[in-house]
Amino acid sequence: MPELSTEILEKIQTLREISNGFSQPLEVYELLEIDWQTGAVYYSAIQTDDVSSVSMPVSPVNCLIIPKSYPAHFFEVESDSSLSDGKITLEIWDGGVLNPSTNLIEGAGNFADLVEANGEGTPAEVFFWFPAVELLLSVWQGHLRNSEDSDAEVWRGEIANGFRSPDLPLPRRAHYTECQAVFGGLLDSLAEIEENDCPYDIHLPGGTVGTPGFTSCPRKSPADCTARGVNPLFHLSHNSTEVTVLNNQTKGPQLYSISRGNESNLKEPVRVVMGVRRVRDMQVIAFRRDYNNNSPDKGFFNAMYEACEGPIESFQAVYVNGQQAAAQHYADRLGARGQSLIDSTSNQLSTHGYSGTAYLRYNFGWVNPGTVGPDNMRATAIVFGLNDVRVFLNESSYFSIWTHSRPWHIARMLCDKRWGFGLDYARLNIDSFIAAAAWSDAWVSFTDPDGTEYQFWRSVSAVELVSRSTQQQIEDMCLAGRFTRPFLFQGKIHIVPLKALTPEELAAAPVFTDVIDGTTVPNIVRDSEGKSSLTRSQKSDLDIPNRVEGTFHDSTKDWTEQTAPVAEDVDQQLRAGRVMGDHTRRVVTKKYSYLGVVQKGQAASLSYFLLYFGEFAEGGILNNLEIKFKCWFLDALTLYEGKVIKVVSDQLTRYGFDHFRIKSLKRSGNLMVEITAQAHDNDALDAFETGGTGEPDDPTYNFPTLKPPCQLEIENVSFANGVLSIAIGVC
Repeated sequence: MPELSTEILEKIQTLREISNGFSQPLEVYELLEIDWQTGAVYYSAIQTDDVSSVSMPVSPVNCLIIPKSYPAHFFEVESDSSLSDGKITLEIWDGGVLNPSTNLIEGAGNFADLVEANGEGTPAEVFFWFPAVELLLSVWQGHLRNSEDSDAEVWRGEIANGFRSPDLPLPRRAHYTECQAVFGGLLDSLAEIEENDCPYDIHLPGGTVGTPGFTSCPRKSPADCTARGVNPLFHLSHNSTEVTVLNNQTKGPQLYSISRGNESNLKEPVRVVMGVRRVRDMQVIAFRRDYNNNSPDKGFFNAMYEACEGPIESFQAVYVNGQQAAAQHYADRLGARGQSLIDSTSNQLSTHGYSGTAYLRYNFGWVNPGTVGPDNMRATAIVFGLNDVRVFLNESSYFSIWTHSRPWHIARMLCDKRWGFGLDYARLNIDSFIAAAAWSDAWVSFTDPDGTEYQFWRSVSAVELVSRSTQQQIEDMCLAGRFTRPFLFQGKIHIVPLKALTPEELAAAPVFTDVIDGTTVPNIVRDSEGKSSLTRSQKSDLDIPNRVEGTFHDSTKDWTEQTAPVAEDVDQQLRAGRVMGDHTRRVVTKKYSYLGVVQKGQAASLSYFLLYFGEFAEGGILNNLEIKFKCWFLDALTLYEGKVIKVVSDQLTRYGFDHFRIKSLKRSGNLMVEITAQAHDNDALDAFETGGTGEPDDPTYNFPTLKPPCQLEIENVSFANGVLSIAIGVC
């Protein structure tokens, strides 16, 4: 679980003692650090270095932030469980300041100049300074946005954190003839180039690839690679090249066949496979018709079929239009950067390498080539997906391997530079992903209300990604894995399993109370009349889903879409009927498609989890209670979306809940924080699954024996009585 360091927690406890449980005034200042290219500069709304009782740990601090109000001059900050940006509205005085020695206004427009020179995305960080314990605490991180309605004296804009452009398609690599890689000469380190599809690095110490002196690339054709000393096979595109070959299918005068590219007809981005899946409907990227004039029905349709982004582990059980692939007509490439051409010179369909794209080539026949084409020829194969997914051992050590672990699939989606969201792995809190992976990859047992027991790997992933928005993809992967959505805490992105807490974790949960009993100091804010700020809400029985229907792709049935066991609660359906004034069962159905789920048991468990606890544990039939309350900001410094807290109030006794999972935090300018949280039923979560028994299934896959592309095999040769016997096996 995300936590502050022991040293910081001890200083916060000291602040609690100094302020008598935060009931007395406490000296605190807010600073904004903007990390310009020329160095970090600090800004504030008051002249902190003049009024702070202890010397500031940073200097100078420019008093240029225009507060919205005073004394409530702190930033308003909101963070919630949605995959979107949090924003701070910022107004900076940019009209210059009086120089006493010259009696002139100087520095007008300086801030606007810095924004223009540095551009959007400049890192920004908000700190609290507590002089009493000399604690400079980071409380919010983001990036600068361009100005809006600025004038000669005031720069107006925003600082945002979270996920810039959450609507960006994922995956997103289209079938362009131009290269989509970032030219390596624009990158600043060999580490960046290792993740990049262009290997040009001669401009860096230790670099060996490329011709020196290039600072840009038009990326139009493979010739641009050659001109820069880069192997043209690294051109990240679908730049198919026509190839003419001799047609040996007929007699008489020599005939030639010409290949054609088909990328202009492919409208969807290149798909992504992680784990293992049957990939269907592989489309043609280049093809050739080899006619047979003597026997028209005995020609061939020779084509390359796009599978997914690479590099992948392998293809298995390949079929083209129902015909199992025979080895003598089959070849493939697994999607390595700069991969070699697939065919010999005499049989090429293109001289382009399709760098980064996994594809197979199959010469389909016999067939009349005039009756088939890219629009009606499709391939299918079992694809063992990406084989370079990062699986971390700690913050700095990792393996790049094939894996079925869902948290590392999510991390790859967030960080892949070619087809993903493009974050740096340094943005992730690796420890939280390691913990999530350990929980996700456990062998568990779930028993439904009818007594049917399922055993399965808790939330492994075998996913085929087709283009949708990043927000949809990440949310669906987290929902199907029973994780929180990714959230920011202390500048890093975390995910946390939605699971029961241990007794030790429950005991350590922060406590909030509005009870006045003389033994504790209430930390839920009351108004001037003594009324508690705590409020509560419940969904109507008419609105809360009482039946969950899901679909998944069953690995035991060749990854065909199947209906998960239906999860429903008859008592809840009767309660919904009573709301309407009758005794009927009113069914309120919610339907889902479980992204990356290929086990029946996992799908059944997920359906009941959504029924009982709701999406992201934000409200189902077993935890139908939401609360809101206000507290002072110091009590919220250790909180984040998904954290479980304990709330003690006379209002809540009737419901039987004392623990709640945070959904959002909103800090206002007067340093009050409004917390929204959902009931957390730890006992129900603890009993939801148990450890699995017996011998676990193979975690890689669970399906019938695979058949590779078909080929003849000579099993035995013998000669007796003048007869040569050859035993031939067919795979």
